[in-house]
Amino acid sequence: MAAGAKSAAGQAGTRQEYAWTFSTVPYPRLVSTRPADGDKNADPYGSVELVFSAPIDPATVMKNVTLTPTPQVTDVLHLL
Repeated sequence: MAAGAKSAAGQAGTRQEYAWTFSTVPYPRLVSTRPADGDKNADPYGSVELVFSAPIDPATVMKNVTLTPTPQVTDVLHLL
């Protein structure tokens, strides 16, 4: 930011030039599933495991996960 830059309200400017940097982490990505995608020998009564590259918040991720075929009301969903 250049020296003398004023606030949005037009108040006093900065005394000197100012610079900063920051970095972000990449979005978590799905690294593996169990059973594997397209697995023809998956146990129809077995569990489904999703492994992500970083910690996730299940409350935000699970509402965006689709299982096909859709589990029935009698099925159990357990988050670790």
